[in-house]
Amino acid sequence: MGYFLAYMVFLAFPPLLINSFVFMKRDTKRWRQYIVLYALLIGLFAYSYVPVSGDLSRYIGRLYRYFPYSLKEAFSVYYWLDVGEVFWDWLIARTDAPGLLSAVPQFIIYFIASYITCDYLERRNVPELIYKAFILQFFLVPQISTINNIYCVTAFSLVVLAIYRDLVQNKRNIATYALYILPCFIHNSAVILIILRVLAMLIKKARYISVAIAFLIPVLLTVLYNNIGFFRNNQLLYRVIVSGYRYYSEEGTAAYSVSRLYFLSFIHNMLFSFLSAFLILKFQNRKEDNNLDRKTELKDNTFLSFLLLVSVVAISCVIFNAPHYWRFNFVVKLCVAGLLLLINDNPKIKKTCFYLLLIDGLLVKFTETVDLLRIANLSQTLVNFLLSSPFGIVFKLIINMF
Repeated sequence: MGYFLAYMVFLAFPPLLINSFVFMKRDTKRWRQYIVLYALLIGLFAYSYVPVSGDLSRYIGRLYRYFPYSLKEAFSVYYWLDVGEVFWDWLIARTDAPGLLSAVPQFIIYFIASYITCDYLERRNVPELIYKAFILQFFLVPQISTINNIYCVTAFSLVVLAIYRDLVQNKRNIATYALYILPCFIHNSAVILIILRVLAMLIKKARYISVAIAFLIPVLLTVLYNNIGFFRNNQLLYRVIVSGYRYYSEEGTAAYSVSRLYFLSFIHNMLFSFLSAFLILKFQNRKEDNNLDRKTELKDNTFLSFLLLVSVVAISCVIFNAPHYWRFNFVVKLCVAGLLLLINDNPKIKKTCFYLLLIDGLLVKFTETVDLLRIANLSQTLVNFLLSSPFGIVFKLIINMF
């Protein structure tokens, strides 16, 4: 009863939800309850966020265009967008609560991130690392970037959950298969992660070939796109190649050459990618040398091989102008518990690598804070956050329905 009353008070005044960090430290066993509060905290901040520029500002600005259309008409008018994007935009336009456009995806993203973190460490019998991983992940995940890039990061999060259920939890059921398929309708780039998951199965027999393929994915897409005529009879493959190429080759100047802020973002992203790849390769080489492959470690190796390939793809993104490296790093950061466990198992590099990850997290939060001041109305966002209780949001939705 005491917990229920506390939750009601926290929900009435959203900033109090930050106590989820305190609860997680004091009572790790109840992490399933606390990650809901934590994800809700982030979701309510996203709901309160007032953009003045950036992708979210553009997404919200076009919501009014959906009002005249039925859902079927919206799909017809916005045929070039992903199905999930059109559906979500149309639905939010009907609610007249534009804050939900990013709030719900943020809740999903942070719930998945914290769920994977806590569940993974609990399965590996190191619950004492949960709070450390929880805090580290908070610093590493770029919140303002995820608020502004709704569809790609949501699709990536759902695919990662599917891969986690598949490889770590061994849950190969309808829900897992649905989590593989659904993200492809939200953002077509989700296909890249599925390809990497397939490559992860081959990496033990052909590690360096698989790594080379992952690194060359942008180049391979360019070659295939330049010869796209050969694939016109296979519409599925045709669309995958075209979508993948366009995703990588967005026009514009390389992000790291635009400003010092973006250059700093590029540096800490590359640091994270190389550090992640180094830790996984070091772990896998050691396990193979010592011949310690058990069932759990076999699952770990495949899961970590997937993360290795994602890190390699992040590094390969420097070939193109679009700064997609942060989105692939985001995937690894959702599973940062795996990296933390690798660090904890190796006393020789434990402190150095942990502090490098922490420094990277601090750089993430610094660049994100500067970006927040640049592209959002911070004062109005904070005022909204103080007043945006879930009770008020639900009441508003009910009023709008009638």
